[in-house]
Amino acid sequence: MLPTAFRIGARSSIQTHYPLRSLVRCRFYSGPPLKSYHGLKSPLSLIWARSPSQLKVFTGVLATGLAIANLHPSTIVTLGPPLGVLSWYSRKWYEKEEYTRSVNEILPSSSEDFERPDQRISLARYDETDVDTAIKGFDDEFSYFKKQILEIVEQRIVDYIAVTAAEAKHISKVLRPLVDENKQVVVHLGQDLETFVTTRAEVSAVSDDTIVNFTKLSVPYYDSKNAHTRKRLGTVEVSLLEIPSENQSFQDYRISVRLVQNKIIGGATERIGALPGHNVQKSSFCK
Repeated sequence: MLPTAFRIGARSSIQTHYPLRSLVRCRFYSGPPLKSYHGLKSPLSLIWARSPSQLKVFTGVLATGLAIANLHPSTIVTLGPPLGVLSWYSRKWYEKEEYTRSVNEILPSSSEDFERPDQRISLARYDETDVDTAIKGFDDEFSYFKKQILEIVEQRIVDYIAVTAAEAKHISKVLRPLVDENKQVVVHLGQDLETFVTTRAEVSAVSDDTIVNFTKLSVPYYDSKNAHTRKRLGTVEVSLLEIPSENQSFQDYRISVRLVQNKIIGGATERIGALPGHNVQKSSFCK
């Protein structure tokens, strides 16, 4: 049980389409989750993600037009194809580096580390035949998973700050905005995921043939529950490494959480890995 000084508050983000001129003031991304290992951690990346596809196409056409107008045709013919190939390979390299960095952050150092309970969570598997699932309004596996993981992440942040506040004389600047004037921890996560990607990862610390599902997602967090006036404080990135199990009702994961400040450049980060003294964290859906 948590001390009474700690509590959680959460509200969903409103699906509102702002006019183009208000993009610079946007606080959340309301489209389908982007397939990316990199969360929307800065105002610029958020603005670009929210920009209409027509604007992105126009930007590309404008850049191409400026290049054609200001470069000699022979220069375009000579440099165009190599630059196109270089851009493609650079994009592939960047994606590979992001994948490697994301996976390395959560990989265990040993088989015992992989099984440690203080960095392990348990989620209920989706069962479309369960009447309670239908009554609660979960139409698919993704929404069922999302509801549980956001609940887990909120609680994990609160638990981490509780441990940090007890052990340290002060908390970091990333966590400080989550503690109000009454010394209570209040976490306001958005309800919609901004990025989501799932792939496979090799856990060589266990064995060379241990390959499991790896998932990375991100969600914004705010300073208030009021969707109209709240300020975006940053982004929560969540990495999940599936722990093999034959249990048909629950699925366990190794979890890593990273909070990133919402800044154009140099946003501070805070990583939450294991929570010493804690047992396996279970979703409220685990009956």
